[in-house]
Amino acid sequence: MTLKTALSVWPQYVLPHHALSQFMSKLTHCEKTWWKNAFIRLIIKLYRVNLAEARYPDLSHYPNFNAFFTRELAEGVRPINTEARGIACPADGAISQIGRIAQQQIFQAKGHQYVSAVPELFARNERVVCLYETAQGPMALILVGAIFVSSIETVWHGVVTPPTITQARNWDYPENTIQLAKGAEMGRFNMGSTIIVLFGENQVDWLENLTANTPVKLGEAIGHYR
Repeated sequence: MTLKTALSVWPQYVLPHHALSQFMSKLTHCEKTWWKNAFIRLIIKLYRVNLAEARYPDLSHYPNFNAFFTRELAEGVRPINTEARGIACPADGAISQIGRIAQQQIFQAKGHQYVSAVPELFARNERVVCLYETAQGPMALILVGAIFVSSIETVWHGVVTPPTITQARNWDYPENTIQLAKGAEMGRFNMGSTIIVLFGENQVDWLENLTANTPVKLGEAIGHYR
């Protein structure tokens, strides 16, 4: 391991991840008007948030920052791709990596090849893995928590993490099958991070213009089923 690599990954070992996440949760759920409005305005300025796209553009509607962060969008601002075999983007953001799994290796989240520097990194980060059966074959959406992601939830289960535990938990729904329409909300981060989208072998073709750092929006086409 090089010195540069070691310096880049040392926070994974020394920072109190759980304590930082709990602290961030308190900040984002604080209902003091002056604090939540200042926090919201800062994020709007830093990330050029377009409040005209929100269902409720008035800041007084949001009791805390997290309510703003997970705000509903106005109807029609994110049209969902309607192509019969089109694959719709699951969230606003930017492409980190895109491509095929080759030689049993997959692109690492945010463009980093961690496994060589941080043993069992994927076991260190909290995540929610959702497995689906679609008309075109298997699909997975993996919601990856980061250091400041205080919780991850799905629309059918509610908050999945926390609690923070050392063993993975599993849920199956054989009797009450969960069905989601294309473009329907399936989950959310309380604060943000990464979504990994996986399909079966030779199942899809990604759009050729999508590369690392390409900005994307919810609902727009990112590929097609074969």
